[in-house]
This record gives sequence, C-alpha cells and structure tokens, in this order.
Amino acid sequence: MKKKVYLLVLALAMILAAACTKTEEAPAPTVELIYEEMNIEAGSDVKLDYRSDDMASVKFSSSDENVARVSADGYLSAIGEGECEITAEAGESKAVCRVTVYSKAVKALAFAETKDKLLLGESFALSALTTPTDAKHDGITYSSSDPDVISVDETGMATANMIGKAVLKAECSGFTAEMEVETYADHAESISLGTYFISLKPGEEKQISLAVDPVGYAPSGISFAVSDEDIASVDETGKLTGLKEGMTTLHFSAEGFEENIFVSVTEDEPHAPLSEIAKTRFIKLGNNVIGNPASDEMNTADILLVGDLMCLRVQQMKAESGNTYNFNKSFKYVKDIFAKADFVVGNLETCIAYSWPLTIDEKNVDGYPNCNGPATYLDALRYAGFDALVTANNHCCDANLLGILQTNEMLDRYGFAHTGTFSNKEESRFLIAEVNGIKVGILSYTEYFNGKHRALSAEEQQLYINEYSKEKVERDVKAAREAGAEFIIVYTHWGTENTHSVSSTQKKHAQEIADAGADLIAGSHPHVLQEADYLSAKDGRNVLCIYSLGNFVSSMGSTANNDTVILSIRLERGEDGKIGLTEAGYIAGRVNSRDDYAVTPTIPEYANGKDNASAADRIAGVMGDAIPQMTEY
Repeated sequence: MKKKVYLLVLALAMILAAACTKTEEAPAPTVELIYEEMNIEAGSDVKLDYRSDDMASVKFSSSDENVARVSADGYLSAIGEGECEITAEAGESKAVCRVTVYSKAVKALAFAETKDKLLLGESFALSALTTPTDAKHDGITYSSSDPDVISVDETGMATANMIGKAVLKAECSGFTAEMEVETYADHAESISLGTYFISLKPGEEKQISLAVDPVGYAPSGISFAVSDEDIASVDETGKLTGLKEGMTTLHFSAEGFEENIFVSVTEDEPHAPLSEIAKTRFIKLGNNVIGNPASDEMNTADILLVGDLMCLRVQQMKAESGNTYNFNKSFKYVKDIFAKADFVVGNLETCIAYSWPLTIDEKNVDGYPNCNGPATYLDALRYAGFDALVTANNHCCDANLLGILQTNEMLDRYGFAHTGTFSNKEESRFLIAEVNGIKVGILSYTEYFNGKHRALSAEEQQLYINEYSKEKVERDVKAAREAGAEFIIVYTHWGTENTHSVSSTQKKHAQEIADAGADLIAGSHPHVLQEADYLSAKDGRNVLCIYSLGNFVSSMGSTANNDTVILSIRLERGEDGKIGLTEAGYIAGRVNSRDDYAVTPTIPEYANGKDNASAADRIAGVMGDAIPQMTEY
C-alpha cells in the first residue's frame, strides 16, 4: 500500500515540475548568399555559395528564368543575356543576389574552308567560324590585302581579278583569321607586242616585252622573226638588234596569237623634250581606251574642242631656240582655260617625223612641201593642256608611211591619246575617253590628201589612215557604241580652204555622219571658221555640227585664217542614265603674229587684258546663232 502511494506522489510531482518549467522553442532557420552580385557568361553553370543553419530547408528561385535558373541544390545556370534576381529562402529568411548574364565571348576565329589557289574570274564565299560557335559578336568582316588581285565584297564573296597573291582576312571581336591565296590563269586572253612600232639605231639592241592579258600570265611557244634579216635580227628571247638603216617587219606568235609590226633602223632621233614629260591626267585602260579615275566629279564632263594645230615654217622660225624649238608661248593665254576643262581635243595637222626634213628646212619631197614639226611641238601641246589629238588630215602623209609611224610613236611617248591614223591593223579605229564616268567616243576622218598618200599602197592607205566613207563611219560608230561609247564626237577633215561657205558635199556628209549615230560633228581643213548648226538625225536626235573650227594656231596670213574658236560643251547624265549635251558655246579668239603666234581669247581675263571686241563681233557673224559666244569661262 505504501509503495503505491509513493509512486502516485512521485508522478504528481513530476507533473507539477513540468508545468512549472518555461517552454523553449527551436530557433528559426536563416540563409545568407555570400555574393550580392554576380556576372556570369551565358551557358555557364555555377554552384551558389551560401550559408544556412538549416541547409536542407533552403529554397531557390529566379525572377527571370530566361536569364538564369537555379536548381534545388543551388546550381545556377546562365541561360540568356540579361539581369535577374536569385532569391534564397529558409523559413522567413531571404537573401538576394543580383545576377547579370552576359553573352558568350569570342575566344577564337578560323576559316571554315581555306583555298590556296583561285582561277581568274572565279569566286568563292568566305566563311569564318567563332569559338564558341554561338558566341555573341557584332559580325564578321572580310577583306583582302590587295583588292586588285582578289576583291572581297560586303557579303564576303571573294573574286580573283588578276594574277598575284593576296591575304584574305576575317576579323571579329579583336580576333583575326587569315589565308594567303594565289590567283592564276589557265590561258591568255590576248598576247601582243605591246607597241605598234619600234625604232632603233644600227648596232642598238632592244628587248621586246610582250603585253599579256591577264598580266602575270607566262605564255608558251613564243616565236619571233623579221622579214629582212639584213636590216635587223631577233633571237628566240625577243632581243632585237638593228643592223643597218632601213625598214623591216617583226613577226611574233604565241599560243595562237600573232602580230606584225614595223621596225625602223635609223641614225635619226627626235629632238629631246624641253623638260621631263609630265604624267598625263588620263591613263590607258585598253586598246585606244583612256580614263581619268582620279576625277572627283562624276556624270558631268566639260569638254573643249579646237581646230587645226599647224606647225608651219614661220612658226618654226619663231620658235627656234639654240639647237631646239620652243612653241610654248603660242598657248600662254589658253592654258588656264584648258586647265578648267575635263578633256581637251585638237586636230594635229603636221607630222612629227624625226627621220624626215622639218618644214623649216624647206626641202621638197617628191615635188611637194612637207608639213613636219619637231618633237618639241608636242611639249607645247602638253604645256597647253591637250589630252587627245586627231590625226586624219591631208598632211598626215607628208612624211610617207614612216612619218605616220613616227608621229604616232611620238604621240605615245608624250602621253597623248590619238586616233585618225594608225600603226597596225590591230589598233582600234576610234578612241574612247572615260571622262568623269562618261564614255566619250572620238572618231577622225579625212576626205582629202595632198598627193603624198600615193607613196602608200591602196592597202596601206586603208590600213593606216581613216579616209572618209559613209560605210566606214557607220561601221565605226556602231563599233564604238558596242564598246561602250555614250556620246560620240566625229572630227572630219573636209570642205574648201579659205572660205566661210559650207559646201553641199559637207552638208551631205554631215547628214550621213549624224544619221550614222554621231552626237557632235567638228569640221577642219578650211583654215577659216564656218558656221555652227544643229542637224536633225533620222532617229530624231539634234546633232550639233561646227562645219569648221578654223585654225587654232598657225602662221597663215589673212584675218580669217587667224580667227579661231574654242568649242565648249557640257555633257551630263540624266535621271534615265543617258548622256545628253546640256550646254554648248564657243570662246572666240585670234592668233597674234606679233605675240609669238599666241592664241589670244577675246575674253580679256585670259588675254592679258587685250581687248578683241572687233574680232569677237566678226567671229560671231561667221558662227551664227546656233550656239552662243561665251564671255566668261
């Protein structure tokens, strides 16, 4: 009994003790993220660094799972570029980390495909890949170390243009990939001797250099031969040797191409240039094609045309200076006018044949006086600012065939573009000048000879001189159009000397030339001015025709012989892309025999203050009112 009471009392005591003891609750869990901000690359996984007194209870969340996600065990996965907040929770405790996810960076760059050779004319698409491939960047750019060899467009298309080597480059985010590519040709487009005439002295040697298209191609099977081995010899390497004075023909062939040119062996040589021949503003672009790529103006061209550039005996006497000749003063008043134009053309009515007597020597050849000037006359024409010269006229044969060849040789040496007479059959029958992006065709014909042409056979006359015929003009204009000419100027040597009257034949031929497709006709030969007029071509075009531009410089004596004009035209490309003649006029002038035979404009600004009002009125009376006389330029 006592034992039971004892146990009961003990139980009650324990209950009372428990009731009297204060209850102690377990502490709430806490969480802490070690970093409040994180920057992480897209695609990366990072274990979050956090602390909690109840790690198992921590839960994670992202404010934008398109930017970053967090696994239950605290691994952060960067998904896409942007910002979000990562929250860690344990009970009532929260911790926040601001996460910035940035795009994958480029770590390397390489071409997907490489080439070491590329055939001329072929193209291939450049493609470079980044590492990683899904790295974000602003784009891959492609370029070439030499665009003339291999050009690369904005899409990365590489095209082989000429033989050579170029390094193609890809660039992205500071990384570079490169490959060197060599271009090659499997055949030649053309192989020629690169010149139409060779002159050398007895005992002199010249190495023949071939003109090969494409440049850099090495042709095979080359052979050379001369028609008269007593005059000159040539070996298998193309070394030409003059043996004795005379003319021979050099024949060349290679890979199906062949050519014949004249070789002159002579002790004679031209007068030395008065000064170093300056670089021309036009460069040769092809067979009788020139251009001025340095021009800042495009689609507008200001062109000047003048008449007969004579080099007569009295002019040569006036120009004598020691053992040479200086004609520069004849152009001292017009050179500033010419400098303002984009293209200047004149009719060279003299030979420049150094193996022939000069006009000043007063030696008749075959019973006829000869028009032949020293090479330094070309110094003066370069000083004046001429870019091109036409050469088909009644004095082009004054030094026979050799004179034609030597004249063209000297024109080439002085850097003049020229047409009208030719040095071989391969030479184009017209000139194309790309002036400020406008392709201007120049054609030159003569209707007269002075008897000297009989020294040439009928075949040679057809080959080396542009003699006028309706069919020839139609053929040449068509060919010039097909070659890209957008505006065609035809110089024609016609009419009757020393008369202002236009003949019925001139009018007939002018209409033929207009109907053939010419856009402007410039006449020469009368040595005096003749009227300007507009002709209606059969296709409805208005074609400006100046029947005679007169002498531009000469020592001929009459007032009419000394009146001259500079024809000024402006060509412009319209909104339809076609070229039109938008302005035409002329600057009147006189040749002053008392002032070095200087061409003196009637505009006092260019005439050293000289007033030529009477000449201006007289010239206006001849030219008519089809185009205006210009009082400023």
